[in-house]
Amino acid sequence: EHAYADLVEATSRHSAHVNHRGVVEKIVNAVEARQAAGGTLDDVVQAQLELARLDADLATESAAIERGKTHLNALLARPLDAPLGPVQITEPMTVTIAPAALVEMAERVRPDLRAADARVASENAALEAARHEATLPSFSVGAYYFAPTTLMPFNGYGLSASMTLPWVWGGSGRRQESEEALTSAARHDVHEAHLDIGVDVGTAAASARAAAERLSVLRSLALPAAKRALDVSLSSYESGAGGLLGVLRARQAVVDTEMDIVMARALLDHALADLDWAVGMPLPRTALLDDTEARHEHH
Repeated sequence: EHAYADLVEATSRHSAHVNHRGVVEKIVNAVEARQAAGGTLDDVVQAQLELARLDADLATESAAIERGKTHLNALLARPLDAPLGPVQITEPMTVTIAPAALVEMAERVRPDLRAADARVASENAALEAARHEATLPSFSVGAYYFAPTTLMPFNGYGLSASMTLPWVWGGSGRRQESEEALTSAARHDVHEAHLDIGVDVGTAAASARAAAERLSVLRSLALPAAKRALDVSLSSYESGAGGLLGVLRARQAVVDTEMDIVMARALLDHALADLDWAVGMPLPRTALLDDTEARHEHH
């Protein structure tokens, strides 16, 4: 899941840069048109530089995609260059189950807790046996037969009986004390396993919730505002009222916001993978609501 999240992130970055190449080409056309009408050559050079930087970003993300595919093939025990289908960038998902319910689910399925409980049961059984050994005597009776030999030509028979005295000999009592200590340690292991589950699930759930909230706000509020600022700045430049620097800053703001969205989506996917692992089972996903949708849903 982590490897696939990395591949989705690289693909999303590449897709965003491809879309922005069209925006930069539009800026270059506007700059060249303005330069033909008496504008400065500096704007043309600056716009072409932005296009070259964007092509470098595209090359970087293409390499990241290939690296992600190689990593995923390795984890799947496939040839490193085995073909993979195109990555489908779906709508982001999240988990809406309450943390307390997630902890309860984890306590039902986590193997480390079951192993700790089994150890307690085993140590309790051993302790009970040690207590019986330390308080109850045991008896043994034996019958013997001796075959005739040259030294003893007659059949021989014998009988023996024995009994332990645990209240006289102290070995059984010490074994009981040892089993009591082991049983106490096993109970502490169970308590520690419960604490570990709470920490693992709580941390992963909080990370997923934070990433989901950030992604929602970026998509519903920050990105539309950045795009509006770019449209206004580009229209102003095309009309001859604004400067290129404002257009480039506005475009960079859009790019930065989209990269923040890609990163927030990746953090969410990674957090959900960690949450599945912490609970011990794949969790059901629900579609992530943007901030405006969430507010409407809440009201």
